[in-house]
Amino acid sequence: MAKKILKPKDLVGLFIYQDPKKGTIFYDILTRRSFIITNSDVKTYMIYSSMFYFCILAAFGIMSLFSLGFVDALIIFVVLYILSMLAFRFFFFYKLIEAEDYTPLKRDDIITSMAKNYSVQRLGLLIVLLLLLSVMMPLYARNIQMTGINLYGSYVLSGLTIIGAIISLLALLKARNIDK
Repeated sequence: MAKKILKPKDLVGLFIYQDPKKGTIFYDILTRRSFIITNSDVKTYMIYSSMFYFCILAAFGIMSLFSLGFVDALIIFVVLYILSMLAFRFFFFYKLIEAEDYTPLKRDDIITSMAKNYSVQRLGLLIVLLLLLSVMMPLYARNIQMTGINLYGSYVLSGLTIIGAIISLLALLKARNIDK
C-alpha cells in the first residue's frame, strides 16, 4: 500500500486556515501573525501538532519509570509542553514566510464542529466512554488508596471528562437535528 503524501491543503487544526489566495495559513494567536505553510513544512507541522500527545506520553512514562505522583507528572507535562512549544515557535514558525494583512475567518464553535465532523454513532460511543472514564477514575483512585493531591487530581480529571461528555451530548443532539 502506497504511503500517502500530505500536502498543506490536507492540514487541519485549531489555528490552520485554508485561504484560496495565500494557501495554508497558520495563525499565531500570541503574536497575531500569520505564516504560510508550504509542502516542505508539512512534516514539521505534523510533529508540532502531535507534541501535546507526545508530552503526555513522556510525562506518564517518566511517572511510571520513577514512581512519581500525579502532580509530578503534571508538572513534567507542563514543562515539556511549554519547552516544545517555544522551540517550535522560534525554530519553525518564525522562520516561515509571513502572510501580510491576514485576518482569520470565523469558525464554528466546538459543538457545531463536532456535530458536523462526527457521526451520531461515533458521538454516542464517545459519550459512553467518557462517562465510563469519569466513573472509573475516582473508583480506581479509591481502590489503590490514593490520598491528597493525587486523589483530588483524579476527581478534577473525572469532572473534566464529565464536561467533555456533556459537550459531546450537545453535539450529538445537534447532529441529530442536522441529519433530519
